[in-house]
Amino acid sequence: MTLFKGQNQLATLLDGIRSGTVARVYLVVGERFLCRRAAEELAGALLAGGGQLYRIDGEEEDPLRTLGRLRTASLLPGRQLYQVTDSPLFSSRQETGKLLDRVRVAHREGGAARAVRPLRTLLAAIELSPADAQEENLAQLSATRWQALFACDKPAEDLGWLTETLTQLVAAGAGRAHAGGAADHYLETLSGPLPSTSCLLLLSEVVDKRTRLYKFIKDQGVVLDLEVEGSSKAATQRERKALIQDLVRKTLAGFGKTMSGPLQDKLLERVGFHPVAAVLETEKLALAAAERTAIEAADLEALLCDTRQEAIYELTEALGRRDPDLTLGILHRLLDQGFHALAIVATIRNQTDNLLVFRSLIDEGAGGWRRGMSAETFQRDCLPALKARGGLDKELGGHPFAVYSRFRTAENFSLTELRRGLDLLFRAEMRLKGSPLRNTTVLDHLLCSLLSPTGAVG
Repeated sequence: MTLFKGQNQLATLLDGIRSGTVARVYLVVGERFLCRRAAEELAGALLAGGGQLYRIDGEEEDPLRTLGRLRTASLLPGRQLYQVTDSPLFSSRQETGKLLDRVRVAHREGGAARAVRPLRTLLAAIELSPADAQEENLAQLSATRWQALFACDKPAEDLGWLTETLTQLVAAGAGRAHAGGAADHYLETLSGPLPSTSCLLLLSEVVDKRTRLYKFIKDQGVVLDLEVEGSSKAATQRERKALIQDLVRKTLAGFGKTMSGPLQDKLLERVGFHPVAAVLETEKLALAAAERTAIEAADLEALLCDTRQEAIYELTEALGRRDPDLTLGILHRLLDQGFHALAIVATIRNQTDNLLVFRSLIDEGAGGWRRGMSAETFQRDCLPALKARGGLDKELGGHPFAVYSRFRTAENFSLTELRRGLDLLFRAEMRLKGSPLRNTTVLDHLLCSLLSPTGAVG
């Protein structure tokens, strides 16, 4: 039928549904939060005349069961809408880099338990079972074998997070069939006769637009593409800002509140391009205003933590994993978002100071730390011994897994590299304060120097 692009065309799509133009299959593509919000509106329009919504988790879906229900005429009145969230049907080997990033981010935010689902999607895309992946010993694969399996370069970082997640996935048991075969089943079913009341709504964050299923839905169904990709970097930034502003306005309207333009700009400066953060922080402001209809500057200062500060820690994590492409990519994104170069240097310096402490403990053999130690063993045996030494309350404070992660990161650097890093950071700071060189040039040189090996890491 057609392709709808962006939030602005969602209203057009909804108007068409309300006037009776309904497809048998809809695909919503883009950032997860935006997809889910759009799906809520689509479901509301599709079921306005009555019917039933069936929510299906794509990561755990049995495709044959879903398609069987789709082909079967329901005895219930109204439209029967099957919504498959986080559908892996459109993943392919060409998208493995994005899928691997999803696993990495999920592990960082919630550990192996949270990363299991995106890892299952990744393995399905390359048609590799969890058991076979474990037998391959992914973390120890050669660069050539990794490229053959994943069709992307092997990350230079410690892949302990991948091993841990894969172990938990195998322990959880076999999941669904791989996405390639499932996509063929979907294509066959959607090409054939279906009950007039059956309707399918697919949500996917990562899509290979070259797949047969995507092309079929684009021609025979409806695709709502919410990905933010302008014709240039400036155009992309404008589109992202407009999208977040629209989310803020709609959220405020739902509470009957208003916010001045300059204050909205200040809110956007704090949250950056994070739709979930923009909505949540706007809701906080609306609730804090109580009976007042207008959000004031004092509300913003009192309630909002600087969400964008989280982004700068993504840089230090990428640096700690010795991933040059990811590190430089995040650096340039931070600079585009207006982060001050000296603030970035200060954050990296704090991380380097911290890693010096942990690398020294590793070299001393403190607490019995050893390479490859699991988080559980660390918390049970190593951490109590380290705390018994005394004098490390600040370094060993916080969640045990966070302390464990610092040891893992420190393994990637030698004491010589870390000491040299402090010298490089000092020189970069001096250049930023008094050199005619562009900040981007200084920081690019700094990060490349920090990541260049100066000898074998013990």
